[in-house]
Amino acid sequence: MARQRPARPAARGARSSRSTTSRKPAARASKKKEAEEPSEEGGIGWEGGIGIVTCLVLIAAILMIDYHMGTNYGEGMFWKNN
Repeated sequence: MARQRPARPAARGARSSRSTTSRKPAARASKKKEAEEPSEEGGIGWEGGIGIVTCLVLIAAILMIDYHMGTNYGEGMFWKNN
């Protein structure tokens, strides 16, 4: 069968066996210091690098298609009728 929970104290102000009055304030302060600190590394990171490379590849692809359209069909925006 399922386990039963331990009985709760009858009185409202009674303390349970799991009293947490022995916590130290220093332990709380150290946890706050261990929180996420800002990174001091320089640069844009790999996310920014991927964005820049993607932008450059898209511009190169548009220019290559325009060159092809201009030289073969005479309809390119930059290389029309070359």
